[in-house]
Amino acid sequence: VIEGIDAPRYGRNVVRIIGRWGQEVWSAVDYNNSSRVWAGQDAQGQDLPDGPYFYHVTIDEAVYQGYIELQR
Repeated sequence: VIEGIDAPRYGRNVVRIIGRWGQEVWSAVDYNNSSRVWAGQDAQGQDLPDGPYFYHVTIDEAVYQGYIELQR
């Protein structure tokens, strides 16, 4: 869940999830916390292994990045 990302003032967004070796494992345009969410799966819907993943969120011209620890 990305708090507030679906607010109209944020406009178009792109969310990318990157694996520890630098490969993009999942992405979405217009992420919205309901029908477009990352659920710890890759682009084909397969569960990803536990561990660190990096996120890269672009909203209009702003870029936010950091990491998340996936634990099941």
